[in-house]
Amino acid sequence: MATANALNNNIANCTGLPAAGLSLGANSAMIVTNSSGVASMTSTMTDGQVIIGSTGATPVAASLTAGSGITITPGAGTISIAATAAGSLINVQYLTTSGTYTKTPGTNKIIVYAIGGGGGGGGVPSSSSNNTTGSGGGGGGGCSMKYYSVAPSTASYTIGSNGAGGAAGTNNGTAGGSTTFDSTLTGNGGGGGVATSNTSTGTITYFYSGGSGGSATGGDLDLSGQPGSPGLVGGIGCGGNGGQAAFIGSGGARGVAVANATGLSATGYGSGGAGASSFNTASTYAGGNGAPGLIIVYEYA
Repeated sequence: MATANALNNNIANCTGLPAAGLSLGANSAMIVTNSSGVASMTSTMTDGQVIIGSTGATPVAASLTAGSGITITPGAGTISIAATAAGSLINVQYLTTSGTYTKTPGTNKIIVYAIGGGGGGGGVPSSSSNNTTGSGGGGGGGCSMKYYSVAPSTASYTIGSNGAGGAAGTNNGTAGGSTTFDSTLTGNGGGGGVATSNTSTGTITYFYSGGSGGSATGGDLDLSGQPGSPGLVGGIGCGGNGGQAAFIGSGGARGVAVANATGLSATGYGSGGAGASSFNTASTYAGGNGAPGLIIVYEYA
């Protein structure tokens, strides 16, 4: 065997090789052999991939797959693996716009609360000759709650819209929209407050109904929202309180206990808006808007 050949020299001193070295195929890849021992290159590898063997076949570059309670985070030259104890709460998702729910990796079970939108309060007409008037507040949205022993990977959902307050004048508030999850749970919206069409002086002479509390269906537990308070005509003449939404307990908009006031809008998800009131004025006032619905998803390993 000749002594002056590439095999008897340091590779760096071999002649005839390109300056950049040998090109064997894809960049950022690994050399593997097939079942006959013939070398080849894998495809270009991405963050966190490893070489996985296959009996009697060519090994391939692949990513690890996380099992239940396991989270895998690939990085440049790294793989991070974390385990979550079974039954642990790993995340809470608050869904406020309609769309598709996607479970957090590692989620196995979920508890869902679907809360409907709140109704709007009623508007009021003008009042004169020392007369007072007030309209009913909007009702709170209902809540449907369900435990899923097997969490869906994805689920479509709709968030109930808020009910609008009645326009200035004798105009009822509108009902809130229904919130649905996975075509199973429904939290219906609260009803709109009833607008007054009367004015009076002296003692209270009329009550104008608040909107009904929204119902709920499809859950392991279905709760109705709180109805709105009635508007009062005569005496102080005030608009009714907005009803609270079921479960979350956020207060509805506070009733207007003073004259000549637009109904206050709701401040908590699913709550109803307040009714308007007026006293001895040619002006008209609008009812307060309800608040939109909400879905809360508790995710467990």
